[in-house]
Amino acid sequence: MIGAEGTFAPFSYHDDNDNLVGYDVEVSEALAKELGVKIKFVEVKWDSLIAGLDSDKYDLVTNQVAITAERKNMIFQFHIHTLIQQLSLKKIIQKSLK
Repeated sequence: MIGAEGTFAPFSYHDDNDNLVGYDVEVSEALAKELGVKIKFVEVKWDSLIAGLDSDKYDLVTNQVAITAERKNMIFQFHIHTLIQQLSLKKIIQKSLK
């Protein structure tokens, strides 16, 4: 499950048919295809995005989340483009990659 806001074009937003689309969605779908896994997006308000990740409502956030000192302690992040875009994974996943 992937947390996303769905209101920040061109990264994640709704098309004319109300489908969640955008750069973050396409990158997530491409990664899932490469890994051979199925994904489901959970749309939440921006203010709840990190809290939902921390409370296990989803496993991953893809939504223009900037690194801050507080977030860096909570989550593992890797960049998918420039310094402002990251995929944010739960700390437990970071530990499994060591």
